[in-house]
Order: sequence, then structure tokens, then C-alpha cells
Amino acid sequence: VYTLSYEPFIKDNTQVYIDGVYQNKVTYNTSGTTLTFTEAPPLNSQIEVMIATTLTDVGTAAAAAVTYNQGGVGAVDTTVQAKLQDTVSVKDFGAVGDGTTDDAAAFTAAANAINAAGGGSLYIPASSGRYVINTDVTVQATVNLIFDGGVVNVPSTGGATLTIYGGVSSTNFHTNIFVVSNETAANSQVKIRNADATTEISPYVTEMSAFWFNGTTIAQKIKKAYQAGGARTTVRIPAGIHPIDTPIVMDQTTYGSNLVLRGESHIASTLEIVGGSAIVGINASNGDECLIDQVRVTEESGSLTSVGLLCGGTSLVVNNCWFSNTKYAILVNSGAGMHIDGCYVEASTYGMMMASNFADYDIGGMNDPSSVQNCRVDRLFLFSCGAGNQQDPTGLRIDGSHAELNISSATGAFTFGETVTGGTSGETAVVVSYPTGKIIVNTVSGSFTDGETITGGTSGRTATLDSSNSNDIRDIQLTSLQVRQCKRYGAIINDCSTISVQGNFAANGTSASSISAGCFIGDNVEQITFTGSGFFDNTSTADSYGIQVNGSGSRVSLVGCTLTNDQSSDQDYGIRRQAGTVNATGCIMNGNSTAATTGTVTSTANITS
Repeated sequence: VYTLSYEPFIKDNTQVYIDGVYQNKVTYNTSGTTLTFTEAPPLNSQIEVMIATTLTDVGTAAAAAVTYNQGGVGAVDTTVQAKLQDTVSVKDFGAVGDGTTDDAAAFTAAANAINAAGGGSLYIPASSGRYVINTDVTVQATVNLIFDGGVVNVPSTGGATLTIYGGVSSTNFHTNIFVVSNETAANSQVKIRNADATTEISPYVTEMSAFWFNGTTIAQKIKKAYQAGGARTTVRIPAGIHPIDTPIVMDQTTYGSNLVLRGESHIASTLEIVGGSAIVGINASNGDECLIDQVRVTEESGSLTSVGLLCGGTSLVVNNCWFSNTKYAILVNSGAGMHIDGCYVEASTYGMMMASNFADYDIGGMNDPSSVQNCRVDRLFLFSCGAGNQQDPTGLRIDGSHAELNISSATGAFTFGETVTGGTSGETAVVVSYPTGKIIVNTVSGSFTDGETITGGTSGRTATLDSSNSNDIRDIQLTSLQVRQCKRYGAIINDCSTISVQGNFAANGTSASSISAGCFIGDNVEQITFTGSGFFDNTSTADSYGIQVNGSGSRVSLVGCTLTNDQSSDQDYGIRRQAGTVNATGCIMNGNSTAATTGTVTSTANITS
């Protein structure tokens, strides 16, 4: 009788040798780990017992026992188990993803396992439905989520919270996060937090589709996506027309910087302003390091009382967007380091308006305006803008003409349009906007005195003047700007400095019954240079000019430009200078008047009429 190291289960799984000679199975029996010979082997003989087993008996050890090699130069051996564990799926821990089963436990177990192993990626594959989360799930900062078509549903009935902790390094970069969360359910929410859990802003989140977030409007959906995603979040909009009834706000002070609003395509992805009310389609007034790319904004009723895009902040980038039927298609009233490139505007009162201290009676003071500096505009096309024959509506308007009075101890609200007077200085100005703690007034000839009392001539309200300043517009570069078929003036430029224009600039091209020009230069344009630009008036029945310089204190330089009027029987000039300084070098002008210019223009010897 001999005791074996392993149980063979049945005798057929054994082979027995005595001194190397195979023994017939009729000569012995097995029971458990006991082997019994029917006749005793010779004394001191060597007995060898071989036991066969099947792979199914090996169990989970099989993957670890099998060697895997990727192949190719430098590839090293690993095990099948180690290779499969490179990616952990929620389905490895029992997630179903059928839209009904609560997969919260599977998500939690998968995240805990990855965290215990020191970190890694949690793969959420596509499924027949959605992965439902009815109880709280926390994903640690060491776990990187990879959504490959899989969608997590946090229903309002569950009252659950999906909390994803994002680290501060590039290894904790959440990508393609698609989560459904009810906008109106207070207890159902998605939170993406920093590793220290002190704030709900993750620095590395991309591609959060707004349409995975339930809500009645596109603005609610995008807002929810921003709140969940935080900093450096791409919110993608699928093709189609999606009405805006409340502004979409890109505000780094609320949701973190580096936000991205991206449409699926230039034409098909449309945000539509509905109702014709005074509203902003996309509010990027605090859009530090934000990107708006391939989005179309249009005002449904065409009542021209809305803003397509309100720009502000630092380093805002607007690429390949389309704006139409708004009062202000692109309104820039604060910010620095902005870049607008490849955009198209049509049928708006103002194609693009760049105005510090902006105020509008219809739109109202939508944000706190300030200086506009160091901005670049490339490949902007402004088509059929302006309305009527007024001076103000135009394709492009740059205007820094308002002053800002910072006040305290106000007795009440001042009235738009009233005249305010300084009690000490005697200075007067007209109120054009009244944001909190400020009075925005038109340009004043003198200056108010700090600490004096400001009194409204109509409202009778008073306030103490803390300080005053004129927010400026300066260091603006425009390249390949096309202004076509705009009313009366293609462009109006007032009260700014250091403007550089290269390439095509302004042409209006539709009829007007009063004086018109391709470009109108008003007061205090300290230095504006046009290089290789073309200016064309419209088919006006009145006097018309390629460029009209009408402002005191303005200095205009034209280098290698072409200036053309409509050549009708009225007074037409390539350049009309009524005030300021104009220097034109190497320019070609076409007109029917006696001279190519009216007023004193220097370097006329270099001008071909």
C-alpha cells in the first residue's frame, strides 16, 4: 500500500512503472490518494506513478501559466493573465449595461480593484443599454475612465451621485465621458472633483457630450456638462438645430478655464436663438482660455435684438463659426489675447462690434466691460450687415468712446440717457449704461474729480465718484477682413489706438441715400495703418468715398491701397479728409471728381488717380 501525492480520481488516470517496467492496471487499485498492489513489488525496487489531469482541473491558474509574446523586435514574454489585466472592464466585475440592472456595485468593485493595484484604466464598453447607477459610486483619482460607447445613466429616481476624482497630472486624464443626469433632480448628479475633494473641477476632462445630459434646452444641457466636466472640458454638440432660450455661459470664474464648445460641423451644428428677445446666444464674457469651434448661431425671428457671441476674458479663441440675424453678431467688449479666425457673419445690424464700456438700450449691460487689447482677427467675412441709412449700423465697428465712472454711496439708480453733473468739477456727461458700482457715460471733454458728488439731471440720484477712467481699445490686428454689401459704411472706427490692417478691408455695396464710405474714421484713432487694403463705397445717390477721415486727433496711414467710389455725378473721392492726419503712399484711387482726394493728404505724389 502506497500513499500518492495527488488524487487520480480514477485508475485510468494513472500509469505505474516498477524499475521502469509498465504494470498492467489489473495489478493494482486506487482509492483517493491510496494505491494498493495485488502482489507486493520486489524489495528495494523503484516505483513510479504518473497521474494525468485535464485543463479544466487547472482552473484559474491556466491564464497565469500560459506565456504570451506580442511578437516583433524587442517584444518580451508575459503571461496571458497579465496581458488581459492591462485593461479592466466594468463587465469583469458583473456590470450588465442593459438599462435596467443597477450596476453600481460592479462599478465600485472595479474602481476599488484598480485603486488597490496602484491605479489604471477602467474600460466602459458599449452595451445594449446603459449602465444604470442607482446608488452612489466613487471613482478614485488613480482610476482613469475610458468610455468606448458605454453610457452611464444616473436616473432621478435613484437619487445617486457619480463622483469621479481627477488628479492633477496628465496620467489622470478623463476622456469621452458620457453620463446621463437629470437637470431638475436635486439628488441625482455627476461630480468630477480634484483629488483633494475640495472643489468640483477636474483639470483634465474632454469630450463631454451635452446631449447625454437631460434638460429641456441646449443651454441647460451644456451648462450641466460644464458643471460636471470643469476645466479643459470639450462639450460636443451633435448636428441639428438646437434652440437657445437662455444664454450658454462659458465662464471660467464658475466652471474653470479651458472650456471648449465644439459643434460637429460648420453648417449643420446650429444653435438658434428663439423668441426674438434680448438674449446672448453664447456668453464668453469671462471665457479665459476657452475655445468656440464650428458652431452656428442664428436669431430665429430676425428681430435683431440679440447677440450671437459675447466675447471677453483672456486668450479666447473663436474658429470657423457662423452668425446671422442678430443685432450684434460678434460683440467684444473686454478681454486680451483674443483670436477670431475663419468666421462668417450675415444679416446683422453690426457684423462685429469691438467696444469697451459697451452699452445698449435694447440689450442692456450684459457684463462688466473693460479694455480690449492685443486681439487678432483673421479671415472674417461680414456680409449684408447694417440696417437703414443711419451712421451706426455697419459691418464692423470699433469704438472705445465711452468713459467709466466708478461710484459708491449711490442713493438709487440713474436713468439711461440723462445728464450727470460733477458737483466740484462741473463736468457733465450722458449716461449710456448703469452696471453695478459704475456709470458708463459718453466721451467727456474734461475730467471729473475723485471724491466729488455726481448728480443725475433727470433722476435726481446722487453718488460719490471714487475714480474715473476711459477703457481703451488698442493693439488690434485685422487680416483678410471682407466687408460686403453693408449699409452706408462698411466700417466705423472711433477712439482706439494701434490698429493694424492687412489685406482686404471694407466695401459696402448696397444703396444709401446719404453720404457713405467704405470706411469711416472718427475721433481719436491715434494710429491706424492699412497695408494692401481695398476700400469701395456703395452705389449711393449722394456723396461717397473710399475712406472718410472725419475725426480730430486721428492719424491714418495707407500703404499700397486701392480706394474706389461709385463714380456717379455727385462728389466722389478715393479719400476725404475733413479732420485728422492722412498719409497715403503708393495708393491707387479711382473717382470722377477733379482730384483723387479732398482735404490735405500727405504723400500725394505717390498716389495714382
